Amino acid sequence: MPEETRIGILAPGVVRDSPRRWRKRGAFRELPALDEAELLARAFGVEEADLALAPLHYLGISGSDPEGYCLFAYPVHLHARREQLILMAGGDFELSDEEASDLIALLREYYPQWRLERTGDAMWFIITGETPDIETTALRTVMGQDINDHLPRGADAMAWLSTLNELQMILFDSKTNRDREAAGRPPINSLWLWGGGRLPEIRVEGWRRVATNDPVALGIGRRAGLATSWLGESPDAEADMTEAGTLWVYAGAGAAGGAGFPSEAQWDAWAQALRRGDIERLQLIDPGYGELNIESRHTRSWLPWR
Repeated sequence: MPEETRIGILAPGVVRDSPRRWRKRGAFRELPALDEAELLARAFGVEEADLALAPLHYLGISGSDPEGYCLFAYPVHLHARREQLILMAGGDFELSDEEASDLIALLREYYPQWRLERTGDAMWFIITGETPDIETTALRTVMGQDINDHLPRGADAMAWLSTLNELQMILFDSKTNRDREAAGRPPINSLWLWGGGRLPEIRVEGWRRVATNDPVALGIGRRAGLATSWLGESPDAEADMTEAGTLWVYAGAGAAGGAGFPSEAQWDAWAQALRRGDIERLQLIDPGYGELNIESRHTRSWLPWR
């Protein structure tokens, strides 16, 4: 049986900002607030358990296998509040390139058993030869929250927590953080670990190409042997998005709608491709909202798109 031809779009707002006619005629289902791994697994048609986010991100940005167990290790500020430790990151808590290099060099001295790396998108990774038995929580879930509700779990959690406590003392006493505090800037006093695993084997059916501004999606495409395109920080309203077998993945809030994506011309081009039978289905996934599938047969009786 021949494989279905389709185009997929995963982007915030893409269903909510679709033309009313599409929402009325297509097959819509609500989606709960899925996390990043769940959304990507749904879009690519793979098992969520097969997606280790940190090594896939590393592959997407660096183009190479981390060759070990790979964890995100993002530099954060922990703010003490009564019996809580509130995690802060981004904005005023970001590091300059020089500060990041100095802290990484310091930590490498204390932890030679780790490969502590920073990729071109300023993401930090710990890569080890051993595979720890820990479960972790994504950074975005913990931002502004008490970390005590989100600490690592599992058989090796206590050992990693002990190491993190030691690491926090090293960071606290670093010259970089003393300089930051002297300048009235908050210290970077911990690393937040999540998304760990070894680079998985991934088999993707139904897609020939992935075009994305998301490093993990790029890593999935590369690992699965798909053609890949890196799109930069934001969607291109003028891009030709009618190639069958392409999955477009846009990360970040506001990818659709206000940014002019998809443009009216793109909606029109998809309608024409569906009517002609160039593609059999357009699959739209809107994180936290729902999934809309438009089949070719749904569009043949439509009047001109506007």
